[in-house]
Amino acid sequence: MKHLVGEKLQKAIYNTISMAEKELIIVSPYIQLSKDLKEKIFKVHPNNSSLHIIIVFGKNENDMEKSFKKEDIEFFLKFPNITIVYIPELHGKYYYNGKQSISTSMNLIEYSLKNNIEFGVLSKRNFLKNIVYKNNFFNSSKKDILNIIEKEGKTIFVKRPNYRKKYFGLLKDLVGFTIHLNLFEEIWNGKGLKDLKKINYTSFPKENYVNKSNEIEIISKKEKGHCIRCNTEIPFNKNIPLCKRCFYQWNEYKNPDYIESYCHCCGKKKTNISKSTPLCYDCILENI
Repeated sequence: MKHLVGEKLQKAIYNTISMAEKELIIVSPYIQLSKDLKEKIFKVHPNNSSLHIIIVFGKNENDMEKSFKKEDIEFFLKFPNITIVYIPELHGKYYYNGKQSISTSMNLIEYSLKNNIEFGVLSKRNFLKNIVYKNNFFNSSKKDILNIIEKEGKTIFVKRPNYRKKYFGLLKDLVGFTIHLNLFEEIWNGKGLKDLKKINYTSFPKENYVNKSNEIEIISKKEKGHCIRCNTEIPFNKNIPLCKRCFYQWNEYKNPDYIESYCHCCGKKKTNISKSTPLCYDCILENI
């Protein structure tokens, strides 16, 4: 382990982010992305569906903008495999990429480096130590962080890649993405962070597999659903939550985020319903 301060700490955090391959955890109450962070540090990740990014922010229940600005949130929403979680009482900061982790005082904002005295502890994965010391700092710190996220976190956004298997499941092709949960629109439209119900991020699949029709291979126990555009009763299918007539209308432009009118599950008139997010908030809670 190494104790880092100042620019060495910043460099280590930036390297942890940019060198992530399969998993990236960013825990920071306050997040503010500089131009360098967007264009240099995160630049390789928007096209990497194999990298699962977990972002955890906190504080400011009554004004999310003070913790996590809309323009920075929208930047992350474009990533193919991402989970965003909110923890009201969050104060600690942590960065992890599978090979190294940093427990630190530094938020993911430039202001912290330029105006504060920040320090942190860098820990790296060591296979030999993993065998000899099963509860080493690198492993135990990640375990503690994930337990906190699972116990205290309110999941706000979940997006996963869709794959189609080939060669008897030995390989897979990326064929699209599915947004399983998106509560940001509700928050931006006035819903308070404190009003969010707790949704566990582990309730969602790590990735989706689709059939030849690009429909996610999920079997649902619910039989009856509602067209999200006209509210006609139809078979429950989160992949095709529209009746035939409305589907032909939708298919002209094929915009999965076009705002519709009714929840596919309960049939009630709701805001922020779309083909990519066909269930309302309450029904999402019931179906996970």
